[in-house]
Amino acid sequence: MSVKTIRAGDYPVTIKQIFFLLTVSSGFLLFGSMNGWTAVLPGLQKDHTHFTITEDEVAWLVSITSVVMIVFSLVAGALTEWLGPRRLLLLTLLLDAGSWLLIAFTPYKSLLYVGRVGMAVAVSFVVILVQPMIAEMSSTEIRGRASTIPEINGALGVLVAFLLATFTPWYLATALCSIIPITLLIPTFFVPESPYWLVRRGRLDEARTSLSTLMGPEGDVELELSILTRTYSNNTQTSYSTQFVELRKGRNLKPVLLVLSLFVLRELGGRSALFMYSVYIFQQAGVNLDPFVCTVLVGVSRLVFTCMSAFSLDRLGRRPVLLVTTGVCGVCQIIAGVFLYLEITGASWVPLVALLVYMGSYGLGLGPIPWVLLGEMVPTPVRSLGASIINFSNYVALFTISYAFLKIMSAVGLGITVTVLGLITSSAGVVAWLWVPETRGASLQQLERTFSSINKKDHLHTVTVHENDKKTSITLSNNTSQTSLNTTSHLASKTPSQSSLNTTSHLTSKTPSQSSLNTTSHLTSKTPSQSSLNTTSHLTSKTTSQSSLNTTSHLTLDNTSHSSLNTTSILSSKSTSQSSFTN
Repeated sequence: MSVKTIRAGDYPVTIKQIFFLLTVSSGFLLFGSMNGWTAVLPGLQKDHTHFTITEDEVAWLVSITSVVMIVFSLVAGALTEWLGPRRLLLLTLLLDAGSWLLIAFTPYKSLLYVGRVGMAVAVSFVVILVQPMIAEMSSTEIRGRASTIPEINGALGVLVAFLLATFTPWYLATALCSIIPITLLIPTFFVPESPYWLVRRGRLDEARTSLSTLMGPEGDVELELSILTRTYSNNTQTSYSTQFVELRKGRNLKPVLLVLSLFVLRELGGRSALFMYSVYIFQQAGVNLDPFVCTVLVGVSRLVFTCMSAFSLDRLGRRPVLLVTTGVCGVCQIIAGVFLYLEITGASWVPLVALLVYMGSYGLGLGPIPWVLLGEMVPTPVRSLGASIINFSNYVALFTISYAFLKIMSAVGLGITVTVLGLITSSAGVVAWLWVPETRGASLQQLERTFSSINKKDHLHTVTVHENDKKTSITLSNNTSQTSLNTTSHLASKTPSQSSLNTTSHLTSKTPSQSSLNTTSHLTSKTPSQSSLNTTSHLTSKTTSQSSLNTTSHLTLDNTSHSSLNTTSILSSKSTSQSSFTN
């Protein structure tokens, strides 16, 4: 006997789905190349052909992107709900391409800042769009691996920018970076719109088409659409005021604050500063290798281990990988800081090795997992607002550390600075150990219930199917916060002559005023045209003022090919496909 679990998001993985996920996740190449572009600044400072760049202007060129992203991260969520994720992604690619070309060919210093601002606006939208789109478009089977691809692309974007800065003049490196968004425009045209967004907007026909494209011919589009409609049709996100009301609820606020804390502590731990100021760090550290070579090694280390994370998260789980890698990152920073502070003769290689291990560990877990959790843990009723708040806080921390890093390093020294950053990174591991749940293998609907006060063992819209040649048993777990059971089952006979169906539904109440409903149904084919449905329902009162009710009903169903049972409140039966019921 085989066992299969069907949830929202449980549908076949197709070539088209993989193509769409790769296309959407490639948006993080924009993020990586924007951060990696700062490696051209030493070359830009040496080029006095058009203008002179001071150290203070270098700090602003690095940090101005985070200032812009602080503002636009709050706007991005509203624009996403208004325009739709796919359409906004297309506009973002156009804006990013224009910004790169403006910086590359400008004769004026002021236009450098304009180009960086445009680039930051584009990336603000990308980081809001990409992870939720991937979580919503991917099957549960591959969601963990798919959610790591953006971080891989981010690491690849950083490495590409580092290599271009090392081997080409700053203006040519900048111009070549524009190829990334221009190339992505074509495949993005073929990406379907998010079915979750379409359902929230009430555009069910378009949602059906989108699901059909994602799931392929073998997927049950109608079942998936019915689950999404049942779950999200009353949770529209078209109004930010509605989302603010939803955010006040503990089950929505808790996961948003948890993911936010991981992002903020990661930034305050200096991960962006170590990337964007890597050339300056290695220059001051006195490493014997060329600082640009060290920077490229950092990019390679991050990329390789980020690729490895795609194979580890669905096997080992998010939580253990996050705990281990965060601890390793913190320890490596502290070791590097201590050696930089002590300035031990002949030991300049230790900080380099420690930072390379940090980058590898960061790429394996600390880098991709917060983004994965952003797509998985932020509840759908506050998806856009929650992502905006998380990114807003992330960019405030990013601006703080990226603008102040050089000044702090000059004031207290590189060793002390890196040591303190290591302690902050370690605190992110403490937060993860205390509060981050495991999300591997859970549907988005189940994850939304993790922080609810209701029974965490119950799963929303989960169907467990046990199959053999002639018998199928289906277990439906539904919303336990209500006393009514609302379930739709789509059942098909495998042979024209006979079928056997055993269905068990369980609803458990958590409050004293609610009740428990257990329903067991057994359907056995009697003849090719007639089948018998035996239903036993048991209602148990949870309070002393209520009573116990035992009910047995026998129904006859005249339909061997398809039947649908819709049970609401205590128990009500309705035929959806020319079925007759005898009670």
